[in-house]
Amino acid sequence: ISLSDSIDYVLVVDKSKNRLYIYENAGTALPPRLVDDYYIVLGKKEGNKIEKGDLKTPSGVYFVTSYLSDEVLPRKYGTGAFPVNYPNEYDRSLRKTGDGIWLHGTNKDLYSRPPLDSEGCVVLTNDEFSRIGQYVKPGKTPVIISEQVEWISTDQWLDRTIELQAKLEDWRQKWEKADIGGYLDTYSVDFWAKGHDYDSWSRYKRRVLNNKKSQKITLSDLSLLGYPRQSAEGKEIVVANFRQRYKSNNYNGDMSKRLYLIHENGEWRILYEGRQ
Repeated sequence: ISLSDSIDYVLVVDKSKNRLYIYENAGTALPPRLVDDYYIVLGKKEGNKIEKGDLKTPSGVYFVTSYLSDEVLPRKYGTGAFPVNYPNEYDRSLRKTGDGIWLHGTNKDLYSRPPLDSEGCVVLTNDEFSRIGQYVKPGKTPVIISEQVEWISTDQWLDRTIELQAKLEDWRQKWEKADIGGYLDTYSVDFWAKGHDYDSWSRYKRRVLNNKKSQKITLSDLSLLGYPRQSAEGKEIVVANFRQRYKSNNYNGDMSKRLYLIHENGEWRILYEGRQ
């Protein structure tokens, strides 16, 4: 996990321990630091969510999309809810189904519940749900849900962060210079985007770059979030969120971008590209 300046906290769920950990952004060149943790209730069935109604809590990298107050919710959701973006881009590529995965409070007639007692949501006591509100910014805060959290050393974290930042800079430079061969080599052959696979993306990008006389591309506000390996068939995947500003002879654009990068054959390559 490497957080941009605009993200103050990340929520990490370890399903094997029924714990929700709160990590605070410690700034550049330092991994986030643990500041709080909570007991949580998970789905009635163990394992990674695959389809609607399977009563499992998903595993992956998600983002809080909104806040729902208790005034608009049935009593079973307690003092409020933070919906997350399940199914995410990777889930949809695996044709996973279902929705309505939230972090929420406990039925107001109860204090707490057994460890596996939800329909797939992450559930806290009402007091603790109210406490995590200080850490959550809808539209910004990441929620990493893992079957079992894998920890790495600070040195490993720094090496991996530098390696990924260098890969993104290499991609940016090759794109900016219209080095089409080098640019396309930064993508995995398994790449997908909305309406594209690798072959159609290659044809599209060759056509676009042929019409460019000049390009200026800047990336900022970068966050890097490791995807739980158990949720990615053992593959090493990282989700990169950033702000992209693009200026060329015939188009100007400014957007929030999301890439999924996969480590394959000793190299990081782009597996998915789209808007946040």
